[in-house]
Parts: sequence; structure tokens; C-alpha cells
Amino acid sequence: VAVFASGGVGKSSLALEFAWDCFASSPSRFPGGVFWCDCRGRDVTGLAGGLANFAGALGIEADESADPLTTARQVRDRLMLGPPSLLVLDNVVDSEQWKIKDWNEFLPGGNCYRLLTTRAENLGDHRIPMVRLDRLSMADARELLHAYRDDVSLEDKDDTVRAIINWFGGLAIGLTVVGIYLGINPTLSWDAYWKSLREKKLDAVRGTEDLAAPADYSSRVDAVIDDLFRSQSQPEQQALLYASILPGDDVSDRWLIELLTDDLAAGKIRGNTPPGYPS
Repeated sequence: VAVFASGGVGKSSLALEFAWDCFASSPSRFPGGVFWCDCRGRDVTGLAGGLANFAGALGIEADESADPLTTARQVRDRLMLGPPSLLVLDNVVDSEQWKIKDWNEFLPGGNCYRLLTTRAENLGDHRIPMVRLDRLSMADARELLHAYRDDVSLEDKDDTVRAIINWFGGLAIGLTVVGIYLGINPTLSWDAYWKSLREKKLDAVRGTEDLAAPADYSSRVDAVIDDLFRSQSQPEQQALLYASILPGDDVSDRWLIELLTDDLAAGKIRGNTPPGYPS
């Protein structure tokens, strides 16, 4: 099964929660073990190295001088032929990576169940059920924040917490940072934090990040920005690029409009009409 969504929604967190539930279940759902492998790189040596790290847990003798490709094949065969096990393949890049023959060679089948997380909507393999993960529901978002501060009502109502959840678009990574920050600042009220968000906007978020960013936060935020950027039209992408090199504290809409209008006239970008105020 593959879980797909844009960056920051919580694919990896959901997969990790499921893996821990399986690991802790009694009797074990996967007596052969639960394993986690990061698949962000297309290089087959990355996957092979990740699998080779499981050798010790599977009772496979392999010293430091052993060829990781050979060890990875031994791990693959042990998972495939041994008791039922779960292998989480986190951050599979896309269908091109999934179809690489040398990469696919190391993936165990048989008795090894595989759970994938990916930002790709299709991996080009009809045998893999694709499950979309959307933004957190209001109930799940409240439960996430409640885990850090018990003054968050689990009942859905029109309150400050709801406004904060909507401000972050229900993205799990953003709400996790807020939860951690408010958890280590128990005297800071939700109303006060919401006021800071309204007035300072991203500056308030940056202040929160400085004190409460979880592991791998930067790469996870990069994933959100990358997905957002790719979803924009060509003129919108160009506007963002121009905005990134203009003075950060005061990006004038009129500057962007003039630059984009010149690009449109020169054929550097495509559009039906010149971008105008306020679009």
C-alpha cells in the first residue's frame, strides 16, 4: 500500500505511528519484525545500505568490510522467506525511481508486507493501492494539539484553536511546531498566540520554529514549499522568484507587475493577459 500526499501533511508520521502499533501489538502482527527505510535518494546504494543495516536484527552475520549490496540481498531474502514482516519505504520519490530495475531488485516480496509513503500520485504500478492523505481533519488537528496542551477542547467549535488550525491549513508539520511551542510555554494563552499570528504572520511562525522545530523540520518544510511552488502557474512561479530577490521587508506588487509584464512581452513567460492589479 502507498500513502501519498504533498509535503508536510504527515505521511511519515502516520506510517511511523502504524509501525509502532504493529511493533507493540500482542500477539505481534509481524513476528518477522518491523523495519524502516528512507528512500529519498534514487541511488541504489542508498536503499541497499538501508537494508544492510537490518542484518544484525535478522541474525545475519556481516562485518564492516562486507559488501553492502551482498548483505542487502541476504536481508531481502530473509524478509521474503521468513515470518511475516513489515517494511516501511519512506519518501519513495516517484514512478521513475520505483521502476529502476537495479533499485527494485532489492525490494523483498513474499512474506514481507510493504508500506510506502510518497508525494507522487502514481507509481506506475497498478498492483499498488494508492491512498491519498489530505490535511488533518478538525478533530485530528485538535487531538494533535491536545497532546501538547490539555487546555485544547476536543469538541469542534468556533474558537481560537480552530482559527489557528485553519491558518496553518491543517498541515501536521505546522501544527506540531505550534503544539510543541505552546507546550513549553504553558503560560502563553491560545488567544495571545493567535493575536501574534494575525499581527506578525510569518515572523510569528519563525519565532515559534526557533524554539520548537522537531527533527528534520527544515527538509519537511522544504517539501511543503516545493509542492506549493510546482502547483503554481508559470507567471506565479516567476513572481515568487522575483519576490525572493527583492527586499524582503517590502516587496511591492507594482514592482512585480512591471517585471512580469516585461517578461510577458519578451516571451519569457506565457500568459493570456499581462498580470495586473491585484492579480
